[in-house]
Amino acid sequence: FSQAIPGAHTYFAISDTRIAAHSPDFLEASRSDKGLTATLKAAAALAYTACKFLADEEFQKLVRQNFEQTN
Repeated sequence: FSQAIPGAHTYFAISDTRIAAHSPDFLEASRSDKGLTATLKAAAALAYTACKFLADEEFQKLVRQNFEQTN
């Protein structure tokens, strides 16, 4: 995680059960309908956040203020 600029490290579920990343179970879950749906929702949320940050100066200020307060 960045110490220099704001960033995000997102996690989202692709399975109804807890599975280890980079395992055969993870591979199967990533191919599932649930995995695809979760990935598309996460990607949309990240894209929305990026667009909001680029287009909204007040949001940029809030993000930077929060980052500076927590680092």
